[in-house]
Amino acid sequence: HLHPQTLRRRLAHEGTSFNEVKTQCRQDSALYYLGKSNLSIEQIAQRTGFSEASAFTRAFKTWTGMSPQKYRQHL
Repeated sequence: HLHPQTLRRRLAHEGTSFNEVKTQCRQDSALYYLGKSNLSIEQIAQRTGFSEASAFTRAFKTWTGMSPQKYRQHL
């Protein structure tokens, strides 16, 4: 029950944006699932809101500098 413009203003006041919050949630969830589950990369991609595993892998590399598979190997 919050108007989108009101949400944008409140987030801007906090020094962030909706996209930044969404990206941080996706990243946190991805790191959690990679470390705490035996889910496949495809399943993690779906759970974190990506339509394709390749898009998830590209985003993950941007966040961490490594692929999800490499990240999992280093845990």
